[in-house]
Amino acid sequence: MSLVYFVLAVAVLTVVVLFFGPKPWHEYAYGTSLSNLAALPHAVSQFLSLPALDSSKIRIETSISSASNGSDDIGALATYLNGRIGSRPGGSELVSELMRINMIPDTAQKVNHLLTTLIQSKDLIRDDAHQDDVIMFIHYYLKSPSSLDSDLRTTIASMIGKMDSAKNARLFEHGKCPEKLLHGNINIYPLSMEDTSWYKVSGLSGDPTRPILEIRFMGLKGIFQYLLDSMSHTSGLSFVYLDGDKLSPQ
Repeated sequence: MSLVYFVLAVAVLTVVVLFFGPKPWHEYAYGTSLSNLAALPHAVSQFLSLPALDSSKIRIETSISSASNGSDDIGALATYLNGRIGSRPGGSELVSELMRINMIPDTAQKVNHLLTTLIQSKDLIRDDAHQDDVIMFIHYYLKSPSSLDSDLRTTIASMIGKMDSAKNARLFEHGKCPEKLLHGNINIYPLSMEDTSWYKVSGLSGDPTRPILEIRFMGLKGIFQYLLDSMSHTSGLSFVYLDGDKLSPQ
């Protein structure tokens, strides 16, 4: 086979695998409606405080579609908002507060202050039509399987066995699992804090004015199902499918 035909064959095979083969990664998006927007910081805190999550790995990332670097910390949000509303009444104060929050060393406190501040200023920065232009990702990770309590590790492994595969369950049970399969994020939209577009996009039922807590996960289904079940038990909230892949058994 000539080099040209070989390269062409590889290219075709790559396209087939990417579009028709099994996905190399998955993303699950589930959400729950809150009674009001003031309940959001507490709900996020409840989730991030779940015993199975690693509090030392929680971090905040800002993604701005118009930014050249694509993502940054809270300071990037402050710079972006300064250009949009810095001259409006209350604008410079908001920017200064965001810069102060960015310096808070305790991540849990930083998340709480960020959400509270964005909620208080939601009408000042609102731009519903461009909701997806600015997204705050609150990244979270499950603890390393080897550091989990043995009973908890067995419980999660059992769910992985039901929803993913016996192989992954055995690896998890023995304290092994790639970090990329333990990762997820909570999505926050500063330009439209209520995130109510899901009522139209996904056909979500219920009061369309109630804000949505949106949680995503990029790892094993069994882990995410365990986290959602734990959050439901802790908070009394019920989660439903929003987007991406569904948490259905294998």
